[in-house]
Amino acid sequence: MPPWNPILGHLSFCYRITSTLPKDAHPNYLPDMIRRELPDLGPTYYLDTWPFGPQMLVVGSTDGLYQITQAHSLPKYPALKEFLRPIAGGLDLVTMEGEAWKMWRGVFNPGFSANHLMTLTSNIVEETEVFVNILRELSQTRKLFRMKDLTDNLTMDIIGRVAMNTELDSQRRSNSLVDALRMQVKWLTFGADVNPLTRYNPLRPLVHRYNSWRMNDYVIRVIDRRFKELRNEAGKSFKGNKSILDLVLSTYLSEPAGQPTQDIDPIFKDFTMNQIKLFLFSGHDTTSGTVCYIFYVLATKPDVLAKICSEHDVAFASDTSKAASTIKSDSFILNRLPYTTAAIKEVMRLYPAVSGTRVGEPIFDVTDDTGRRFPTDGFLVWDNPQAVHRDPQYWPEPDEFVPERWLVAPGNSLHPVKETLGLSTYQSIRPLRLENAYETKEDAQAPRPRECRARASCETQKTSWRSKTRRWAAPLAHQLRSVSPRLFWQGWDASFPSERLKQNAQWQNTINVDKVELKMSTVTKVALAGATGNLGPTILSALLSANFHVTVLTRSTSNNPGTFPPNVAVTPVDYSSLPSLTAALQDHDAIVSTIATAAISAQTNLVHAASAAGIKRFIPSEFGSDTSNPKARQLPCFRDKVLVQDLLKQEAAKAGGMTYTFVCTGPFLDWGVMVGFLMNVKGKSITLYDGGERRFSASRLSTIGKAVASSLQHLDETKNRSVYVHDTAKTLREFEAIGQKATEGKEEWKESVVSVDKVLEGAYKELEKGGEGGALFLEFVKASIWGEGFGGWFEKVDNEMLGIPEMNDGELQAMVDGIVKQ
Repeated sequence: MPPWNPILGHLSFCYRITSTLPKDAHPNYLPDMIRRELPDLGPTYYLDTWPFGPQMLVVGSTDGLYQITQAHSLPKYPALKEFLRPIAGGLDLVTMEGEAWKMWRGVFNPGFSANHLMTLTSNIVEETEVFVNILRELSQTRKLFRMKDLTDNLTMDIIGRVAMNTELDSQRRSNSLVDALRMQVKWLTFGADVNPLTRYNPLRPLVHRYNSWRMNDYVIRVIDRRFKELRNEAGKSFKGNKSILDLVLSTYLSEPAGQPTQDIDPIFKDFTMNQIKLFLFSGHDTTSGTVCYIFYVLATKPDVLAKICSEHDVAFASDTSKAASTIKSDSFILNRLPYTTAAIKEVMRLYPAVSGTRVGEPIFDVTDDTGRRFPTDGFLVWDNPQAVHRDPQYWPEPDEFVPERWLVAPGNSLHPVKETLGLSTYQSIRPLRLENAYETKEDAQAPRPRECRARASCETQKTSWRSKTRRWAAPLAHQLRSVSPRLFWQGWDASFPSERLKQNAQWQNTINVDKVELKMSTVTKVALAGATGNLGPTILSALLSANFHVTVLTRSTSNNPGTFPPNVAVTPVDYSSLPSLTAALQDHDAIVSTIATAAISAQTNLVHAASAAGIKRFIPSEFGSDTSNPKARQLPCFRDKVLVQDLLKQEAAKAGGMTYTFVCTGPFLDWGVMVGFLMNVKGKSITLYDGGERRFSASRLSTIGKAVASSLQHLDETKNRSVYVHDTAKTLREFEAIGQKATEGKEEWKESVVSVDKVLEGAYKELEKGGEGGALFLEFVKASIWGEGFGGWFEKVDNEMLGIPEMNDGELQAMVDGIVKQ
């Protein structure tokens, strides 16, 4: 930790550091300033600011942040709940945890999906037009003005439209909701104010109560009005754009608890009201601050401004007067501004809006990259992105504004050092052994003389429930009745931290976790490259059915990109351009490729772009034979697939690298019967390769779609391996019998027996002559399906894990019967 004083702790050190900053500088700058002052300290260290704040563990590395937020999510800091209580009433998605948080997050999540927000673009543009007009008016006066005031109003109005479909119009005139919220924010406190008159102001509770009444009255009237309108429109098609409130109320009305004959549940209404206030509070300041920084960068970086203007000239045909109408008519044009997007990301990297605070736990240590363990029990754990975003360990030229770093491919000198962003093997949850918890040199030394110990004062909240408690309210019962801890920090306490460990010694008997297997986070946003053809539409349908948010990548040069459902985002891309692909894949979790295997450059570009965009899982265009089979891998038809596989394996081998899944399905079952590849039911004929007695796996197109979707729902089980699935495994002789039964003409069927070796011999000769094309490609594919030793039959499949039942004989016969009738 930094130099520590027995009396002042780190107060004098922190004062010396912060005295070089403006007086109103945000505390988030402190960890990065400490890193610059003490470069050998490391990104994780203890900080003692008592009595003005709790003792804390500062975490400023990507690996450490992962440990405390994802590998093991530490509880949120209780003081944050008290801080937000005047805004959100103590029940909000920021401080909620557990099952209640999961349920309510699921209720509100659809409103924040990229696809849904794109439908609200017109509303956002209209409010932005007001902002632009105000800037023009002010520019004519030639007087100074506070940009932050304008951006606050802008973001308030946008959130009002997006969250409630309500025009607050705070940019032009006073609004009671906005005025009350701003007044409430001015009176908020974390209880760490230096001035006791500020910390214990007796007027604060009265001001909070008055402002809460004003805010609640406004928002409840909006909720009641929209609920009545949506209830009256039940069963009718909805016209116009749905706000987040509209989506939440529509979901409520679709449940038994929200039948049109009933009034809205008061607990549901109260929670919804609090979340809307939270959205207004959380979004207006962070977003408005970021907008200010964007203007600052554009004013001080003329080269960046010139590039952005040039990109906009191309997108909007150099006519700025038509920009708003163009975006309204085609909101997806915003996805075709890669440099602008990169510049915004660079602003957010240099000037992050927030940090996070959590509470340590008795059995949890943070481990740094040298193996040192930092106990968290009794400490506020501060995760600070400012320090990470300015750390040269991760970012070349960390203090420079370089949007190009978000567009270049891995290996470029500007690209973030992804290997250092990955996860090291660490032991973050393990029983603490008293004899060496603080005594070994490898372990970090926590501050001893002043141990901060927490006491919880139980504040039971009594809530009366209606006899028919709604499903919505049930998960809140625990939250409403739970203890609301308030931390009281003892001043001078020389007791050694091991006393806390003795009190928790029973953990050693009940928990034997010496190493925690890191679980991958879930996938919600999926990019689909190649949503047309035979397979693309079925995969798209399966992804949508599994509730993924899907973006279809289409070729920017295509005259017929296809028609897709309205809930699918469509982004034209240049498959030969890494910046184009990288920009399109930003903010996605996974990508599925069904583009032609022969398009090797497009496939490899997709891999590089996906890695640069931070994609978690890549499913390449496999969907056929087992290309992990040594004999199959040698076939010329799979050369490009093998190249893509090897590239993906290289990415996965990197620390924290992108993962992959190869989906092996055998030949397309229904398609193969329809086009005569497996057997010709129309001509009543079949080719029996090597006599037709060799079993092979085959899958319907719909099954392949389900396998892809399910693989993305089982990330850990399908990580970095081939997944095998089939509908059935039959011989060609058995298929012939099924075809004969379907056509009711056994004596009319014609058989031809062909040697697979002869097929391969002829195909290689044709290849030597310079032959190419789909027909020659299929000759090699036939060998991979029906040749001996090529792995055409998947003896072990993953159907059970993926939730895909195999077809029985009756279902297979019915499928072929249906194709014959068609």
